Amino acid sequence: MTNRLTFSPHPLVALFLLTALGLDAEPRSVNSRSAEPREHHLFVGAELFVRQGEDLVTVERIKGDSARLQSEIPEYVPLRKTSGLHWRLVTKVSGVKAEIENFDTDPFSSQELRDFAEQASTQSYLDGQQNMMSAAQGQMLERGAELSGAAQSDDPAIRGPAEQELASLEVEMADLNDSMSAIENIMETTQMGELSGGGAGYPPDALEVSFKISSPTPIADAYVFISIRVEREGKISDTSFYRHLSNIGPKPRKVRFTRDGFPTGFEVLGTKVYLFSYGEEIATNLSEKHYQLTYEEAKEFLHLSHIGENRRETVPAKPAWSLAPKHLLAEKNHQSFDFPLRIDLDASGQVVSISDDGSIVPEHLRELIEELTFFPALENGTPVASSLVINPADFYKN
Repeated sequence: MTNRLTFSPHPLVALFLLTALGLDAEPRSVNSRSAEPREHHLFVGAELFVRQGEDLVTVERIKGDSARLQSEIPEYVPLRKTSGLHWRLVTKVSGVKAEIENFDTDPFSSQELRDFAEQASTQSYLDGQQNMMSAAQGQMLERGAELSGAAQSDDPAIRGPAEQELASLEVEMADLNDSMSAIENIMETTQMGELSGGGAGYPPDALEVSFKISSPTPIADAYVFISIRVEREGKISDTSFYRHLSNIGPKPRKVRFTRDGFPTGFEVLGTKVYLFSYGEEIATNLSEKHYQLTYEEAKEFLHLSHIGENRRETVPAKPAWSLAPKHLLAEKNHQSFDFPLRIDLDASGQVVSISDDGSIVPEHLRELIEELTFFPALENGTPVASSLVINPADFYKN
């Protein structure tokens, strides 16, 4: 079961939304004097947590069945050892947008599924028995033809034993024919669903989820977090789960999976879907309050959020991974980015220089650093120039 936390944007964020986006409730792009393309996305997404003692700790990434927690020394914790995922709505920015089409949830009975599996197992067993009986019947017919010829022999030494074996074989064939008829009757009954009760009458307690997903920007590794609101006998509850995906590209591909453990007889009232890659949320066509931004507008939003969330705080500079270059999402060879670098930033977070400490910095890493967006360091809430050591491979949160 998942607890949903309250969404409340910071006043500075609200000011940005009012001034940059205008007051229209339905705009899909931001009015801007700049001709810069609006390829970035402002939207309401989900921030995930797990409970550790009395605290809710932010989940930086889900990998396998474990969650990487935000802490001084990041660690992966098996989700089965927690009380489950908690979440709240937050305003986010993404440089990538994916498409989720034909999203559907179909409640069904897990008992029907077990009956179907049992029926399929029975069908497989019966098919095997029928094949063995058919093979035995063929062998008997072949032997019967041989014995019929021998039974016509003028030699009593040949005719007598052949007649005896043929009589015995005819009894065996009659028994085999009866068995084959019984198998055929059972198979006909099974195919009509009579053994499984026809799948009628079981109340739903499980859910099948299906959708198609695609992205103009290839995404090598991702997961969807799905929140479901259900009702049973007047009681409403929220639950959630996640599903790992891989190799999302421009061509839509079908995703289908099931989840059980729902209250018997439940009804789906609503669903929300959130897509993540390496812990960073990706905007989709299902994202709420979705607006298109220029890069400068997206950067300004993050800058205001950073200051608003750390008022009067002193914090170091860090990368804004939500605006990471698109090619990082498609990369499968993370080792090629495993190279610590010292970066000098000005008070706005712009890269001033890359300090290589005498090492030869690969050109692709220099280009990557120049593409990255950074949150500036804050001193008592005021942006200041600073230096930091960054390893680009940290984006993958391995």
